[in-house]
Amino acid sequence: MIRELNKNAAKKLRVYLMAAAVLVMVGFTHWGRSHNIDDRAMVHAMGIDQDGDGLRVSLQIFKPDGPGGDTAIDTAQPNVRVMTCRGRTVGEALQEAGAKAGRELFFGHLQLICLGEELDLEDPEELFAFAVKDKNIFLGTPICTADGTAEEIMRVRSSPEETAAEAMGDLIENGISEGQVPDYRLIDVAATEESGTAAMAMLRASEEENGSSSEEGQGGSVELAGTAVIREGRLVKKLDPEQSRTCVLMAGRTERSSTAFTLGGRRYSARLTDISVSSRVYISAGRPVLERRFSLTARVPADLHSAEDSAAAAADIRDRLEADMAAAAEELIVDRGTDIFGFFTQVRHSAPALAVRYEQSPEKLLRLMQYRFIVEVDVE
Repeated sequence: MIRELNKNAAKKLRVYLMAAAVLVMVGFTHWGRSHNIDDRAMVHAMGIDQDGDGLRVSLQIFKPDGPGGDTAIDTAQPNVRVMTCRGRTVGEALQEAGAKAGRELFFGHLQLICLGEELDLEDPEELFAFAVKDKNIFLGTPICTADGTAEEIMRVRSSPEETAAEAMGDLIENGISEGQVPDYRLIDVAATEESGTAAMAMLRASEEENGSSSEEGQGGSVELAGTAVIREGRLVKKLDPEQSRTCVLMAGRTERSSTAFTLGGRRYSARLTDISVSSRVYISAGRPVLERRFSLTARVPADLHSAEDSAAAAADIRDRLEADMAAAAEELIVDRGTDIFGFFTQVRHSAPALAVRYEQSPEKLLRLMQYRFIVEVDVE
């Protein structure tokens, strides 16, 4: 019954998201009177944290009246301030923020939504209702999780060359393109509602020594900490960067990655490119098996290009990746009951009759299945 309700909610949210996309396109052609930049508080990034029974929302807001207000970036002064507000819902907190700012909050330049690690995500439809209702919010906006609180991430000032929101957005986009973290955006919320699981990039803030905190933020830096795995609205596992790369590769959602290997007692790194993935589902000894085969090119240091070194490097990379994938499947699917790899979708495509049989309990099938990961490595 709960799963049926979740499916209905997911369908409803999907309809809302599609309607919002239509409104955005209409808004580009014509939408009422024009607004002066001074009439708006332009939100570049948003952090959402659990605050007891309510929520604490932190906003990075561009300051057109600040020292850097004449241009997008001022190399001498910060032109972004951080505002924190509270409410039972995000929408209620944003009303408080608008009252504090004395201006209309404008989300047309929103570049990132960060979620605190303690945030309750059990009802994503309610949590992200503010985004569905706002025609200016881009449905491709990245969503990430903080290793700590989202407010800590929002309060970190970036380098003078770009705003903090731009820096964090670039950090995540680069991590996605390099196969370091999964790609999770506002439009993916509906899929989370249906499956109950999600994986998203995790950011960690590090504060500078003697760094002071102010309305303009605090000194420090933000780094990719790996991947946050969500199940039934809660963070159930933090994957370190190496585990994160393995899981992104397993999901078949990247064309590039990297890994480490050992040769002659020394540790090296290899860049993985030309990645292709194929899958099949079959029955063996009465038990369903999901087989995923990877073909990739490993680019190793130039001094390892003898035939003997290449063969040894290929074997070590293959063995490491296959072992890491098997361990990830055991922990994240069998032990924790997540499907961040989209394996049940693969079952629907490859064995629809089997998927129909377990439609109401996909986690039961995924725990029952055997997993085979076969990696073919070509060294260059």
